[in-house]
Amino acid sequence: MIGMTWLVPVLPLAAYIILLASGRRMSEAAVAGISVAAVFVSFLLSIGVAANVAAHGPAAPTVYPWLQFGSGTVTVGYQVTSLNALMLLVVSLVSALVLLFSRSYMRGDDRFSRFYQYLNLFVFSMLGLVVSPNLLQFYIFWELVGVCSYLLVGFWYFKPEAAAAAKKAFIVTRIGDVGLFIGIILLYLARGTFDFTALFGGASAPAGVMAHATAPLAYAGAKFFSLWYIPFAGWHAGAFVTLVALLVFVGAVGKSAQFPLHVWLPDAMEGPTPVSALIHAATMVAAGVYLVARMFPLFEASATASQTVAVIGGFTAILAASIGLTQRDIKRVIAYSTVSQLGYMMLAMGVGAYVSGMFHLVTHAFFKALLFLAAGSVIHALDTQDLFEMGGLRKYLPITHATFLAGALALSGIPPFAGFWSKDDILTAAFTSGHYVLYAMGLIAAFFTAAYIFRVYFLTFSGAYKGDRHPHEGGPAMTVPLIVLGVLATVGGFINTPFDPMLASFLQDQGPIGYNPPANWTLMAVSALVGLCGIWLAYTLYRTEEGRAERFAQRTGVLYTLSFNKFYVDELYGLIIVAPVRKIAEVLQFVDRWIIDGLVRLAGEIGYTGGVGVKYSSTGQVQTYGLVTVFGLAVMVLVVIGIGGVI
Repeated sequence: MIGMTWLVPVLPLAAYIILLASGRRMSEAAVAGISVAAVFVSFLLSIGVAANVAAHGPAAPTVYPWLQFGSGTVTVGYQVTSLNALMLLVVSLVSALVLLFSRSYMRGDDRFSRFYQYLNLFVFSMLGLVVSPNLLQFYIFWELVGVCSYLLVGFWYFKPEAAAAAKKAFIVTRIGDVGLFIGIILLYLARGTFDFTALFGGASAPAGVMAHATAPLAYAGAKFFSLWYIPFAGWHAGAFVTLVALLVFVGAVGKSAQFPLHVWLPDAMEGPTPVSALIHAATMVAAGVYLVARMFPLFEASATASQTVAVIGGFTAILAASIGLTQRDIKRVIAYSTVSQLGYMMLAMGVGAYVSGMFHLVTHAFFKALLFLAAGSVIHALDTQDLFEMGGLRKYLPITHATFLAGALALSGIPPFAGFWSKDDILTAAFTSGHYVLYAMGLIAAFFTAAYIFRVYFLTFSGAYKGDRHPHEGGPAMTVPLIVLGVLATVGGFINTPFDPMLASFLQDQGPIGYNPPANWTLMAVSALVGLCGIWLAYTLYRTEEGRAERFAQRTGVLYTLSFNKFYVDELYGLIIVAPVRKIAEVLQFVDRWIIDGLVRLAGEIGYTGGVGVKYSSTGQVQTYGLVTVFGLAVMVLVVIGIGGVI
């Protein structure tokens, strides 16, 4: 099965090409059928690949020569380890369910076929990224993922909000991509290769990063920095590794929407809801966490870089969770939830809990895809995203209600749902590794998480229905993915419990990787209790008494205002970055239009005016030329006489 791994990303690509060539002439059912079938077969192949890895261990990369680069050869191909075998399973499964859901959600859209083209290309890009055996190929697919997100977030381009959100997502993530690209260049200068295996000398060996110790790394760093006239005196191999790790992390910060580059992800909700589910659960934002996991030996080799990852992750988790408490748009609440949960994953990676971070990525893919698709079912039924225009949908949308509740309990970390096991792993790792402040931040974020998601639940499904439509479920194409994901959100956490750590055994097939926290039942009880307290708060404010939530918001005053306005981060960026850049652009536009172009136009006008003058003075009549000559002589005589009189 390892030899068939290349088919996993190629099948969605084939579906994209088929739809590109003849999708407009196909029915909606045929378009959706081809797409879902291609990705579902990729999922079946992924099962075989993962089973093969579990039975026989990772295989050597399969590569083919591509480019001659300096004295070496750049290759392309695919590589299967336990890490990317797991990612193949998650990406292909969730993507197949999202594509199936889209069949009903996007029915009747004028660009139905184009939508599925973009989805297939998106899935291909992510799967290609996952199996890449070297950093250069990885980066190509990394950028293709960004292009696909731009196309899908701005799919309804005729809406100004969607067009602006697509541009914002593309530009903000490019900031991170520049950092990643510089990090890749530095690694190549230091090691002379892009290949993951050659860079790290094995999946779990940080010594691979430092294999050539001080001299080659320091020399490569000095050589690079001397090109920019930056002094390198006093630097050593450890500092160089830290620099490269931080640059790589900048790329992950952009893609996985970590502070301070988190601002693009909530605005990306302007795309169709299946796009939101795909971006948040299986593709783009998962790419950043996967990057840190794939480069984990690099971060293990630098305590400073690891600490930075952990702090940024913990801060992002609590920041985004506090914003999610007050938003009115159902999709934006879930979007900020994604930012927060990605922060948990980065926190895990930063404290060295490699397995815990990947475990949470898996469970999060299940319950976050579920929550977005359930929100899509609600939006499809009501044609509104405002939480305060919903209510009472429990009896109208029973399947959506039950599955959303499962997703909310999983997100809140309530046992035995999936999110409990993975979130508790992260909190336990933070506490037992001595990161007590980060543990406290994660615990507070967990309280906020339960509060905001059950705020959504009570406002949407309880109380009286506030709309004037007749809501109903969207049919099997929408309900089947909800049921499958609901089951996974309920029992998916049992792939890695203290009783049977199957995932840990699978991911550590080449030896122990990172820090694996021991089970701590006290900490598990505390985290579950914190989640229940958050649910109780949401119930108290939004279910028990009319107007209590409004009074609570008034009492919290400035805190509520800060949360509702997203702590004014966008406004701050507008003030210190966008406005100055716009002023600079206006000055440059003035210089370009009135000075540079003005000089060019002036030269043209002089030539044109002179030509017109010559044109009308060249009459061909001798008497006219004689008159002009006499007039000229008279002027010259007068000038000479005048000058003589003055002298």
